[in-house]
Amino acid sequence: MTLIKEESEPALLIQLENVSFAKPNHSGLNNADNQNTGFKNINWQVKQGETWVITGPVGAGKTTLAEAILGKHRLQEGKITVYDPSDSENKRFLLRTKIAFLSFQPHSQNLNYNNFYLQQRYNSSESDDAITMQEFLKAALPASADLQKITATARLLGILDLLHLQVIKLSNGQTRKMLLARALLQEPLLLILDNPYAGLDVQTRQDLNKLLQNLISRHIHIILILNQNEVPEFATHVLVLDKFRVKGGFTRETFIDQEKVNLPDQNNNQLQPLIQYFQANTKLANFDICVQFENTNITYDSKQVLQDINWTVKKGEKWALLGPNGSGKTTLLSLINGDNPQAFANKITLFDKRKGSGESIWDLKKRIGFMSPELHLYFRRNISSEAVAATGFVDTLYLNRKLSAPEEDLMALFFSFYNLEPLRQKSFLQLSTGQQRLVLLIRSLIKNPDLLIWDEPFQGLSAALVAQSLELLKAYATPDKTIIFVSHYNTEIPDWIDKRLTLENGKIESIIC
Repeated sequence: MTLIKEESEPALLIQLENVSFAKPNHSGLNNADNQNTGFKNINWQVKQGETWVITGPVGAGKTTLAEAILGKHRLQEGKITVYDPSDSENKRFLLRTKIAFLSFQPHSQNLNYNNFYLQQRYNSSESDDAITMQEFLKAALPASADLQKITATARLLGILDLLHLQVIKLSNGQTRKMLLARALLQEPLLLILDNPYAGLDVQTRQDLNKLLQNLISRHIHIILILNQNEVPEFATHVLVLDKFRVKGGFTRETFIDQEKVNLPDQNNNQLQPLIQYFQANTKLANFDICVQFENTNITYDSKQVLQDINWTVKKGEKWALLGPNGSGKTTLLSLINGDNPQAFANKITLFDKRKGSGESIWDLKKRIGFMSPELHLYFRRNISSEAVAATGFVDTLYLNRKLSAPEEDLMALFFSFYNLEPLRQKSFLQLSTGQQRLVLLIRSLIKNPDLLIWDEPFQGLSAALVAQSLELLKAYATPDKTIIFVSHYNTEIPDWIDKRLTLENGKIESIIC
């Protein structure tokens, strides 16, 4: 009789056994709900050859769980084991040096812009001490390492020609590629990526998928922390979290079948007071031309970033600003929002007045609400979430006065709309990235500005929160209000934004009015 040998089960890569832990509070501010921000009795296995996505709504604990796998949180109970993928018998543990955790969240320590101010990004004379991309990548290697590894990795990610640029001047997409390059220089066997698709255009997301598939084929195990609406085809399994609990673990196919997006009805009781606020506080705008560029050109380090830009945005118009990473969108917006000194060397009109004709940057900022991933990087101070949102009243990165009673009431309305009222006095740095993003959206709207600029506003948000935020945007968008909206996802752009400007390599590719 011939015995048929059964195929053995794949070896374990990660094992969590009855794990309980709480995320520590280092803020020094009131954090009474900290006892609720912890996992209890978690069991989970990742087998070799599997690619898992960790997903769930804002504040579910996705990043916190990944940090626990890395040993960053002290366990109250249980055990977390990470095995060496080259050991099929699960006898060797994976060295920490072979695990790379890469967070694209603004609060991560990969980048900290707290020592700079926003205008420095566009003023080279004031940021000469900022390191270049090559210096940033070199710091990830031992002193004896072959620097050709940097060249090879940069070429792989398509950033070879950017190595000389200062990190503070990189676009959102360029920054993410740089961080991925730094992680790959560690030659990891396990790579944990937190929100890697944020800020990437369609082509770059496709390129990243191909790169990750290539890494998987080279026996690098990957775990992705993503929104619920992002599960790439190469993923094999999905772990769903909610409020620091495991809702379930699924194969990708089962998860997709169960996740037929069914967005909840918006809470009209919370939205209606904000609709009334926007309508009651809309003043008759005393201008006709909101933004106008006439033959605008911007050059950095002999490289032309914007070329011959002619664009007029009239009062009350709603525009989508489109284009791939590096096309010049962020630079164009900096000319509007007052952060780029080269604006004064060009003919740019804001609110019917030539820029540089007497109004200060702060006079202009009073009329503009602004939100961008780059702005998010600058909020690193240990202050309350309410104080961060309230900086929208004063157009700075910190609040230098007490709020009035009406301002406090208005703050309560906005925070209640997003169910964030219990977090108003919690440290901004202790919020999840998605919660931080909601606070900054509130900041942009709190003064009911004449012009609202939302640059990639929904990074890190679930589909339900995107829909809720679009309802809020629609409430703001009264006929006199002007909007410039930037996104790499066409599904995020509401159909009532009826005008399009597309940039390509610093030039206007098309205008649709």
